[in-house]
Amino acid sequence: MWARTPEELDNAAKYGMRAIYMLDPKTVWFKVDLDDAAQASALAERIDRVKNHPALYVYQHWDEPSAERFAELTHVKEWIRRRDPNHATWINLLPCYATNKQLGVEGDRTRA
Repeated sequence: MWARTPEELDNAAKYGMRAIYMLDPKTVWFKVDLDDAAQASALAERIDRVKNHPALYVYQHWDEPSAERFAELTHVKEWIRRRDPNHATWINLLPCYATNKQLGVEGDRTRA
């Protein structure tokens, strides 16, 4: 189950479920500049509101990033982990049939 609000986590808990909590309630592409104090504070508040919720399973961090974003996403993931060491962040990767342009790489793909 996906949850965009703490109230949706409450609904999941009501039925004995756990949920993927979306860090940005409007989109699956969570963008934050942690050097911006206001953005970092807003993220901290969002995490603090749910980090002890019994229905929280994992934080949705990003959907299908290109390889070019991995360093940035790792930085944000590590920041979130320091804020809440008990829950992981989840990043949905691109499928094996993604194009090099989508992946942000050059060269031939390796086939299984």
